[in-house]
Amino acid sequence: MINRAKGEKQFQTITNTAELYFQAVETLPLYEQAMNGFLEQLRADNPGKFDSVKFKLADLKDPARYKAKVDNDYDGNASEVLDLVRGTFVCANPEEIFELQDAMEKVLDVKRVKDNFYEPTDTGLRNLNNNIRMPNGHIVETQIMYSGTWLVKDDTHDLMQQAQEIGRKKDLTIDDVIAKDSLVAKARKINNSAVSGLKSTTFINPQWSAEMHAKFTQTFEEVSAKNDFKAVAQTESANLDGPPTQDIGKNIN
Repeated sequence: MINRAKGEKQFQTITNTAELYFQAVETLPLYEQAMNGFLEQLRADNPGKFDSVKFKLADLKDPARYKAKVDNDYDGNASEVLDLVRGTFVCANPEEIFELQDAMEKVLDVKRVKDNFYEPTDTGLRNLNNNIRMPNGHIVETQIMYSGTWLVKDDTHDLMQQAQEIGRKKDLTIDDVIAKDSLVAKARKINNSAVSGLKSTTFINPQWSAEMHAKFTQTFEEVSAKNDFKAVAQTESANLDGPPTQDIGKNIN
């Protein structure tokens, strides 16, 4: 991957809101089985590697939130919703992130990848976000994420959703803009804290160009230098079998 986004934008084959949701319900157990099977085979083919990787299946997107997204963001066209079925590979060893991605692209029907390590989202989220087409045609979202980022994801996701709700208002006031920017900044601070103890070389994709490598290193080190919040959770004590901690970020303003 040499660009932030690799591959053309994808669409579901179903445009009807209800029909797509029914397909998602049918896809969920197939998806879980496929991802766990992929991980098991990967470990078998690479003894001693990927043992700390966990696959986390998310619940189906809430029907009300899904319908609101279709109506408000996509003008009623459900085919643009690609995250009804979703899951995350959580890597306690960050050096395995890009190796896992390479294996995924070789084995699964990956249609599009967003590299949010090279260029994090506005909220500072660093991950690899894959759109994968399942055998039944349904497109799912599969992320690859560092365990430190996973541990703070509930906090940052809630902040992002609040910011998005404000952004959907038809007439934004100055106070709305200030509130939205504050929420995004708070989420970015938490996400930055989750990787603050790591070296920039940890998240360098070997397929990046020298120019991308240099830009990423400079940006990552600048963020690390500015970060004044120390994450409560560390990789060594990450409980990947439990829910994300609710302690991180509570006192961030």
